[in-house]
Amino acid sequence: MFPFVEKRRIAYLIVGIILLAGIASYFIHGGFKLDIQFQGGTELKYKMANDQFDSAKAQALINKALNKTSSVVAAKSLSTSGATDNFLVVRVSSSEALSTTESLKVTDLLLKNDFQIGLDYSLQGNNVINYTMNDANYDAAKAQELINKATGINTVATAKKVADAKGNNVNLLVVTAPGKTVFSAADVEKVTDTLRHNDYRISLKAGAQTITNISPSIGAEIMRNGILAVLVALLLIIIYIAFRFKAISGWSAGVIASMAILSDALLMISVYLIFQISLNESFIAGVLTVIGYSINDKIIIYDRIRENSLGKKKGSYSEIVNLSIWQTLTRSINTAATAIMSLTVVFVLSTMFQIEAVAQFALPMIIGIAFGMLSSNFIAGPMLGAYKEANAKNNARTGPVKSRR
Repeated sequence: MFPFVEKRRIAYLIVGIILLAGIASYFIHGGFKLDIQFQGGTELKYKMANDQFDSAKAQALINKALNKTSSVVAAKSLSTSGATDNFLVVRVSSSEALSTTESLKVTDLLLKNDFQIGLDYSLQGNNVINYTMNDANYDAAKAQELINKATGINTVATAKKVADAKGNNVNLLVVTAPGKTVFSAADVEKVTDTLRHNDYRISLKAGAQTITNISPSIGAEIMRNGILAVLVALLLIIIYIAFRFKAISGWSAGVIASMAILSDALLMISVYLIFQISLNESFIAGVLTVIGYSINDKIIIYDRIRENSLGKKKGSYSEIVNLSIWQTLTRSINTAATAIMSLTVVFVLSTMFQIEAVAQFALPMIIGIAFGMLSSNFIAGPMLGAYKEANAKNNARTGPVKSRR
């Protein structure tokens, strides 16, 4: 049987080293690396025709054109129909948030560089292409000349205004093939590429682009609420354990369990600081989930300590704690290992398939469950055992003094 109580300082040392590394990283990197959800900024999300695009190239183009630092990632999500939608996501922090003009510039830049964002056009009767334009400031005659040269077809390009269902004017560029000539799929692609590459601003399809501006104050509020939720959870844990485990110094057991759980959260934050992983809403959700998982593990150990204490097991309180942890260790390891393996598979697959939201939730869960198992078996239980032993020795010393009085 392993002497958990006697060797508890090894766990304290490991936790201390990680926390110190996290604190050092905090000062080295100038604070936390915050996701746009926390620091605020602009997010442009483009629905792409497929997943055959280079997000690193897009980031380089955008940073150079705007002279700002952006983060560009590829992402996937499942649509209501069950199909996989591909997205290109551009994020810029609040200190460099994009204006409306700059957002349009990003869109034009991506289109000119062959990023296949859904454009608003339709083929009518196989020989007419109707393009919805962003504005009326375009030269239809020049467009006709460029299209004819690119396709070898003597098309006619005309500007046209129509009213939509709400009565608003819509600018169209209508490209018509002569006589019985029909546009093949390749011809439509050539016409579209010609317009894109020559600064003809074709409108995007509905839902092809989403622009989100996040205020830094909103991010700060989300973080405050997250911290408050963690603190409230810890307080409720102390109260619950205090009443459930009166037989083993309930209030002390509750405080010790909360301290161990708080160390889980601090260790998770330290890992994020060390590896410069962005903090976001998924991290807060992960921390709250880990708190629930971790307290369950600690209650099982406390329950066994109570059973062994009331069952009049022979030996010191430290020996009873060591025995109790040893009896539950296999279950604790197996449960944590199963959860970590499952979450690791989820994390790897979601990373491979660029399902960002799932990966961001799975990662803190993996880290938190691993640290939760460590704190349950090597911190919470042993710390309670050490406290009870110290309390017993203190009572033994002060008892005779009180009796003489």
